[in-house]
Amino acid sequence: MLKKLEHLLTIEEITLSDKQKQQLIHYVLSLDKWNKTYNLTSVRVYPVFL
Repeated sequence: MLKKLEHLLTIEEITLSDKQKQQLIHYVLSLDKWNKTYNLTSVRVYPVFL
């Protein structure tokens, strides 16, 4: 997931620190986990969150 995130950040010319990248990945994984339980979003597969 980190490589995909870095690729997308490069395309959009966004700079994040390594810590920010890890926090964003953690957020996406947490959102995916809780979304499966409570259907928080209409997204069903976590890579779409990126």
